[in-house]
Amino acid sequence: MIVYLLVGAEVLVEGLMDVSLIPPAWRFVHLLWIALMVDAAIAFGAVTRRHPHQVSAETLTVRAGLLDEFTLPLDLVGSVRRERLSIKGRGVRPVPDRPEAVACNVSGTAELVVELREPVSLRLASGARLVVRRLHLAADDPAAAHRALRSALA
Repeated sequence: MIVYLLVGAEVLVEGLMDVSLIPPAWRFVHLLWIALMVDAAIAFGAVTRRHPHQVSAETLTVRAGLLDEFTLPLDLVGSVRRERLSIKGRGVRPVPDRPEAVACNVSGTAELVVELREPVSLRLASGARLVVRRLHLAADDPAAAHRALRSALA
């Protein structure tokens, strides 16, 4: 939100500059610069937008960044427990030294482990396919997320 406010103020100032200070021959280049600045701000907002995981009565939707999203039927989820795991990288990615496990967070530490009843094939952002049985998820409030998942499974 702050980025959008700053860009809005900058566009206003740049527009006033364009009318009063920029020579007519250079106005097209200046307008192109303003358009690129607005596009960059929108792209920044899209990349950094938070996409929380969601639990419904029938599905678990896991989001880990801009393009990493998948939905699983809730009946595939066997159990949920709390466990901290820090792993480098972004998005959905394999966990080293843990076969059939993926980290599903933008970056940083995952605090929840979702064990699946049977293996599921996931397509990663790179296009590779991976068979997983365990999901490591991050949440803003891990205790509340753990309670929500457990109550959805009950």
